[in-house]
Amino acid sequence: MKNDLKKKLRARFVLLALAALLILESGIFALSALYSYRDMTKKADMMLDSIAKTPDSNARYFTVKVDPKNKTMKVSAPQSSGFDRDGCVRMAKLALSAESERGYCEDFRYLKIKEPDGLKIIFLYRGLSMESYRASVRSLAVFSAAGFAVAAVVLTLLSGAIVSPIVKNREKQKEFITSASHELKTPLTVISADAQLLGEEIGKNEWLDDIKKQVAHLTKMTENLVLLSRAEELSGSLPKEAFSVSQACEEALFGQRARIEADSKTLETDIEENVFLEGDEKAVRQLISVLLDNAVKYCPEKGEISFKLSKKRRDVIITVANTAENIDRAQIPSYKERFFRGRTSDGKPGSGLGLSIADAVAKQHNGALTVTSPDENTVRVECILR
Repeated sequence: MKNDLKKKLRARFVLLALAALLILESGIFALSALYSYRDMTKKADMMLDSIAKTPDSNARYFTVKVDPKNKTMKVSAPQSSGFDRDGCVRMAKLALSAESERGYCEDFRYLKIKEPDGLKIIFLYRGLSMESYRASVRSLAVFSAAGFAVAAVVLTLLSGAIVSPIVKNREKQKEFITSASHELKTPLTVISADAQLLGEEIGKNEWLDDIKKQVAHLTKMTENLVLLSRAEELSGSLPKEAFSVSQACEEALFGQRARIEADSKTLETDIEENVFLEGDEKAVRQLISVLLDNAVKYCPEKGEISFKLSKKRRDVIITVANTAENIDRAQIPSYKERFFRGRTSDGKPGSGLGLSIADAVAKQHNGALTVTSPDENTVRVECILR
């Protein structure tokens, strides 16, 4: 179990670190490439503006004069452009099809200038600059990829040392919970038995009733802590046993009907027949019990509870919803945290471990548990098991 946890934490750490590094490198690469492109373009535009004012015999360019009335093009190439007239005309047509005043056509940067008798387009050869730009981008990409690969290797090698303290703390936490539960079990049993015997001698007493209630609460809480610890420990290595989830749901609902009817609450069920799952039957039954118990506990008198079981491909979906009062939607993301009890739990028994246990069981079965509030008076819990 310890090795499985360590592998998962190492994989998660490496993936998150590499994702962050990839985003950082991508940003640096994009900014560097953009800066080089803008610098190259700025120099080309400065030369074009200069040529537009004064022809430059040292620059390699050609011009095309477009007469829109006669639909003719006059090519002027005082310097060798590397194109014949047909090539220059083709370039001019490409530039005309573009809406921008400046742009690139192959290895040429062009500038459109409106004149009284037509349109003049100056094409400046920038092949060498563009090839230099492409080479620098390729080099940057190669160095970035090489750096990313080296970082991946280094992170993989160091991840074990980085996550080891976390794994050790997690193991110590589980050992503490297990040891504490065993140590508490005996004194709680003794206190409960002594309170029972004392009650038989002195009769009904509110202080004894309170002691019994608190002992029962502590006993249930320690049992839940052990159950939660075991569910997390077995995550990814649960016993594979096929069982009927439909039957488990029916039996759990049967056990809660009297409690629901006693408070005049309404129950709506939609259970798909013959839904089977390979997993830990005892843990899934506990999950169903937790979801139903929560719904009944926090549903007000004459409220509504709905329970649905369905199957979609490989996913077994259990959905429980109930009306509730004073829902604080800002607290909903915290509902699955250990010992969390929201405003709606005031005066209600419990230790805030129910949904934590259900969430651990869902993860144990490669699924997920989500808590939402479709409206201001409803809490909805959906659990997916695979």
